[in-house]
Amino acid sequence: MIELFSKLKSLISKQKIRFLLVGGFNTLFGYFMFLFVNLVIGPYFGYVSSLVIAQIISASVAYKLFQRFVFTDGSKGFKAYARFQSVYIVPLAANMVVLPVLVEFFSLEIYIAQAAFSTGWIVASFFVHKNFSFRK
Repeated sequence: MIELFSKLKSLISKQKIRFLLVGGFNTLFGYFMFLFVNLVIGPYFGYVSSLVIAQIISASVAYKLFQRFVFTDGSKGFKAYARFQSVYIVPLAANMVVLPVLVEFFSLEIYIAQAAFSTGWIVASFFVHKNFSFRK
């Protein structure tokens, strides 16, 4: 039993595994934040406004989680936070274009379209955050 816990601890100590765990959580959190915000304000302001608000909330939560559990030896403070958020501008801009295309032109249900886009970002973001947001 002790050996099993030792192996689990070793596995979680690997940065890529921690990234996948935090990134997976954040992807789900961001998706459900979008769902919630869209249900509350989407009928009044549209799903793109919901996307922006949900992104601001989930990216701020993501920063704290990545800083605390994944990139613990990287820089901290407002400068790191600003770099981290600047990384999220690119997928947000792409999402603001892709989501309406998937919904309006390809007639995908909004929540399916958003889930598809969110899943693709998790892989790309590891390299961007490791080499830009939290670099030493």
